[in-house]
Amino acid sequence: MNTDGQRVVDISDIDSQHISVDYQDGDLAILTDIRQIPEFSSMKMGMNVILFCLKGKLQFEVNGRQITVRERELSIVQSHVSVGNLMVSPDFQCRIACMSDRLVKQQLRGYITIWNRALYVNNTNIFRIPEDQPLEQTGHFYELVNFYFTRPRKRFRQEVIGSLLRCFLLDICELMEEQTAVETSSVHSQGDQLFNRFLQILSESQVKRQTVESYADQLCVSPKYLSAVCKKTSGKTAMQWINEYVMEDIRYYLKETSLTIKEISTTLGFPNLSFFGKYTKRSIGMSPKEFRNQRS
Repeated sequence: MNTDGQRVVDISDIDSQHISVDYQDGDLAILTDIRQIPEFSSMKMGMNVILFCLKGKLQFEVNGRQITVRERELSIVQSHVSVGNLMVSPDFQCRIACMSDRLVKQQLRGYITIWNRALYVNNTNIFRIPEDQPLEQTGHFYELVNFYFTRPRKRFRQEVIGSLLRCFLLDICELMEEQTAVETSSVHSQGDQLFNRFLQILSESQVKRQTVESYADQLCVSPKYLSAVCKKTSGKTAMQWINEYVMEDIRYYLKETSLTIKEISTTLGFPNLSFFGKYTKRSIGMSPKEFRNQRS
């Protein structure tokens, strides 16, 4: 339960309910029936859900705002929002990808601001597949994941699926940019614009582990106001956003670079190696060395 008394549903719930899925690895689940997700009719999202409508119609509410998904449309429901009043047409068919925040940030990295701006600032949850793009092009992602999940050779399976996922998410980001390009800053509230600038500064900062006060100073607002705007716009405080971005940088440098742990600590602005180790241990439950050794 969250502080509002609403159940938070995430990837682990799909696993614990033994729902039939095409693929699942803890951060990603691929399935074909939205009605299989536990309590989807009334819940708080603890994951991101990308739904591709093949046929029919789906209606539901996101934070009280009604969403309708039709054929040739992608619906993206981000984490930390409330979902309810689900209704589907009798002929409804879809493909669903459920992803953790960590996975989305890991795969998009420098492009994550496009994702956040479209979903949190523009409040756009529906993206239409262009008429000149075959429906199969989007559907192939789900088919390829299922293929690599069931094939006998498994050594590089997770890496291949990660590459497919990155292509899929970047394609979605391109749709987001194209279909929200008509939006201008003048149609957004001051709070939306502030949140957008905060995400931009945060994503572009080499050293992201700064205080809320530091980011607020750069935006010429008070820390309390910045955090309140973040909470209202995204469901997460400014400090939660900062910690998420810091941890994704830590994961990236430990897994994807050959820098020593001490060099990573310095690069990310930690005062010393001991503090860096304690921060990582507290956030992901293991030391930097243990996390890095997981690659094997």
